[in-house]
Amino acid sequence: MVSSSNGLSELYSILSMCLSNESNQRINAEQALQLKKQSEVSFPVNLIHIATSQPTDIAIRQLSLVTLKSYVTYSWSSTNFKFTGPETPENIKTAVKNSLLPLLADPLSKIRVQTAQVISKIATTDFPESWPNLLEDLIVKNLKNGNQFQIHGSMRCLADLINCDLSEDQIMAIAPTLLPELQRIFGDHKNNEPSVRQKAVVIFEEIIKALYNMKETHKSISKNYVQPLLTNWFPVFFNCLQDTNDEVNNMSVKIQVIQTLLTIRKTFRREFSKEDAKKFFEVIYQKLVQTSLTRVEQSIDDVLDSDGEITNTDNFISTLLDFILVFFEEKSIKNFFFTNSGNLVHLLEIFIHLTKVDDVQLDIWMENVDEFLNEENELSFNFFLRKKAYEVYCEFMQEFGVENLLPVLEDAINKALWDADQKKHTDKNCHHLFQRWKVHEAVMYLLAEVSEEVIETQAIKPHLFDLNSFFEKVVLVDAQLSGYPFLQGRAFSFSSLYAGFLQPDTLTNFITFVVQMLMEEKLTKNKIPKILKCLLIKSLSKFIIEVFGNNTSNLLVVQGNLRHLTKDILEIFLEFCIESSGLREGFDDEVSVERLSCCIEGLRVSSGMNKEITAMFEKDFSKFIVSAWAKYIDDVFISEMLLDFFESLTKNELVFKNLEESFITSVLPLLDIGVQILGNSETFKGEKTFMFCGVVCPVENLENMFSNGQFFLESLLNKNYEGILNLKDTTVIPPKSGLDYLVLFLGKILDPNLEENSAFFVGDVITKLILKSGGTLNNYLPDLLKAVSFRLSNAKIPSLIQNLIMVFAHLIAKEQYDLEIIINFLYELKLFNDSYANGLDMLIKIWSENQSFFFGFFDIKVSLVALTKLYGKADPRLRQIFVKGDLKLSNDLKIKTRSRARQLPDEFEMISFPGKVIKLLIENYQINQQVAMNTVKSNTNGKNHFESKLDSEDELTFDSEEEGWEDDDDFTSKLSSKNELFLKNFQMNDVGNFNYESEDSQENTFKDKKDKENAKDPLFTLDLKVCFTNSV
Repeated sequence: MVSSSNGLSELYSILSMCLSNESNQRINAEQALQLKKQSEVSFPVNLIHIATSQPTDIAIRQLSLVTLKSYVTYSWSSTNFKFTGPETPENIKTAVKNSLLPLLADPLSKIRVQTAQVISKIATTDFPESWPNLLEDLIVKNLKNGNQFQIHGSMRCLADLINCDLSEDQIMAIAPTLLPELQRIFGDHKNNEPSVRQKAVVIFEEIIKALYNMKETHKSISKNYVQPLLTNWFPVFFNCLQDTNDEVNNMSVKIQVIQTLLTIRKTFRREFSKEDAKKFFEVIYQKLVQTSLTRVEQSIDDVLDSDGEITNTDNFISTLLDFILVFFEEKSIKNFFFTNSGNLVHLLEIFIHLTKVDDVQLDIWMENVDEFLNEENELSFNFFLRKKAYEVYCEFMQEFGVENLLPVLEDAINKALWDADQKKHTDKNCHHLFQRWKVHEAVMYLLAEVSEEVIETQAIKPHLFDLNSFFEKVVLVDAQLSGYPFLQGRAFSFSSLYAGFLQPDTLTNFITFVVQMLMEEKLTKNKIPKILKCLLIKSLSKFIIEVFGNNTSNLLVVQGNLRHLTKDILEIFLEFCIESSGLREGFDDEVSVERLSCCIEGLRVSSGMNKEITAMFEKDFSKFIVSAWAKYIDDVFISEMLLDFFESLTKNELVFKNLEESFITSVLPLLDIGVQILGNSETFKGEKTFMFCGVVCPVENLENMFSNGQFFLESLLNKNYEGILNLKDTTVIPPKSGLDYLVLFLGKILDPNLEENSAFFVGDVITKLILKSGGTLNNYLPDLLKAVSFRLSNAKIPSLIQNLIMVFAHLIAKEQYDLEIIINFLYELKLFNDSYANGLDMLIKIWSENQSFFFGFFDIKVSLVALTKLYGKADPRLRQIFVKGDLKLSNDLKIKTRSRARQLPDEFEMISFPGKVIKLLIENYQINQQVAMNTVKSNTNGKNHFESKLDSEDELTFDSEEEGWEDDDDFTSKLSSKNELFLKNFQMNDVGNFNYESEDSQENTFKDKKDKENAKDPLFTLDLKVCFTNSV
């Protein structure tokens, strides 16, 4: 019974009311609980008393521990960053800690788990200084000499501590004592529950991760620690996996063992010998074979462990597949399959078996087609074994080569189909028909993934896979099975992927049949199953894209055969688009973005089948695009598809002449339309569009419009800047020019009150405007730069910071304006931000701290050039600015656990700006040289980049051991001649030009050279060595 003390009784009553179903009573109780926390010093001790009282209702006991955990977070220690107070006295802390450890032996698992979480929370602040005996009590008293409950509670606590709180050094200190106990507990399956044995493996895995984190600083760790560990643990892991007891409870242990093996493979690949890899692979492969054959599709038993993790047969098989997937690339594993084609056939049969749709999936998909579409498009986060098996199958085909596997794939398919047919002789209840269609659907599902490779082989090596026979005996038959809508839909979907293989007559018949089915539903109102309709629409879209996207002789014949169906096809796609987007007037359609995306692309392609017929639908298409665009403005994917459709319509001269007028008058926030109109005009014809943007943008606070508007303006600037200058709006007083509207729009985008993602690329637009303007922007430039500075001073997202800094970088690097004027302007600019003295102080600090994170070859080069010019200016105002330098070493002698490290932010030495510039240049040079050497080394060894990276993952480091500069006000003048001579003579062109032929430099250069303006810019080929020499 709970103590009769008034304080305890009152607290017990409050906790009981906190669990009440009546909301007012619950709210009052929670307020009373908060008041007790603030006013009673003994509050945590009373909570412990209630938690330890076993006759008390378990829900009350659990709530007391949850409340105690919350109390520890906010009131235990003032060092906790969430601390609100008052702080717990030391004597109360001691009493609580002394009571918690015995509670780890409670008979109820839920109490032990909650207790472990409270102990971990306290250890975050108290361990090791204020709780030095914690680990000894957990390991020596509980693990070595405790009962089953103590062992489980301590294991749960140790897992939390090792995962969150203990440093690598602390883990290594307890490992010699802890590991033998873990191995003893794991090996004793008679006296320890599976959950306890699983926790032993969890802790072992955390120790492996800790060893990996220490690998760089302790070079001998692999030889002295890891290898002996694996030698001791691998045999017990192997015995565990060999165990024939595959009950669900025992599966959790095996799942954890496999996950730990995968961690070892990832972290200590060289120590995981080929012999061990082959040994484990064979036993896991056999386990996969056994478990897959005994898996029951209709019912899957779930077991929920104390951590809330679900264990069932599907999870177990999924983990087995993960292991097999990782080890495919091993040569010994490949030999396991290629030396015995029977193993290959067997594995492919398993893939077919595991990808059969189960009843749970089928019920979900028939009820909600969107779930099916998400699964098909790999957008779903739901776990189904079918999805996992499909992913491993795809990797398997890629790793071994589709062409190499086609003969055995055909054997596996024929065997699976034959087995499904044979069951009809033994199944009197016709259940074989139900299973047979699932096999057929799974086979087509898997063959769809390799459609391109299969079609290619048909032209040169048709004997590898008899596709004609498969279509004749399976696909054409299943396409007519109206009683199985999912299978029928899959047959048409499969056929659309193999459209390039089909003969013209067969292909025409497929498309005609699909159109007839969909038109019949439209005319007769006889609804067909949603999942079948969706698959038919997807199939028709793919058929049309394939037929009208290629001009081979066979497809030209099909194009001619389908001309008479153009009107029906356009009607089908348009009707389905309107229905899926919820735009039908008078109908309560189920809105589905997933289904909408299925048919917009088909509508786009089919609109090019016949220009005259398409022109008949111009008003319907315009209305749909406008309405859908307005509704899905926040959906980037749908918006882009609608843009593509609109663009295709503009290429039809019978339609284009009506588009600008109808769209500009109908659409307010969609500025991207101007881009499409300009793309089809040789000269500037967007006066209405631009004036419309200028009028709307200043008054409408629409962030999506601003985001799209940046691309629109950049297109206008590229197309005809003079056209913007010549525009005059005489409808307002005083009249406004195009430049007035342009600057006004940019000012709105730079408003610090807007979300940062609405201004990601505004810096690019402003830079382009400045470069194109010559002197025409002089009157506007100060205000623009002021707006950029204010926005930059509050920016958080790195890409936005880089984009805004590049405005100043281009101004400085290209010397379009005198550098002294720019420095003066920034120095005199006052910001509403106490962190910076002025605009110059802000720009230099943010620039210096973020330069190392810049990306893009051209941006990096322009930025380095600009920094070099600022360095060469030797302005005393720049020397007086100090920025973050090297990380400051802490003088705190306390052991820095991971929890304490999170609470205490890093501190940095301060260095003058000129010194920081030189450090940035040297840092770039060293990194680039290191990458260059590794690239040359890998090329010399005759290995590709990926192989080299795998071989050198333990050795590849980027050294940065140069000493930091002194913090000196007169740093530039005192800079040693040795360092200056080094900077002048080293290959500065390597810093900005990346002349060595590394893969990264080639990729970056290739990307930037696609931008013709950047490629023509003199800075693109500037030798930074010359630039630096001239500056100093």
